[in-house]
Amino acid sequence: MKYQVISMSWSQDVPMGEKRTVVPFANGLDMLSACRQYANEHGYKLLAERSDGHVALYWNEVGRLVRLAIEKAD
Repeated sequence: MKYQVISMSWSQDVPMGEKRTVVPFANGLDMLSACRQYANEHGYKLLAERSDGHVALYWNEVGRLVRLAIEKAD
């Protein structure tokens, strides 16, 4: 299966959320490590993480809630 890392964030301007691919599928790439590396590189502060690590909630640098998730790529 092909997987990618998706970011979903919310703000007052976009209450329904903004969803985008932040780490696209790449053959042989460990998506769990890529997801955590993306969060670290962007200064995200971890709030909660699912036990398998495939979904996590963070605060970003401007105080917006961000959800990073490993999802199937189309």
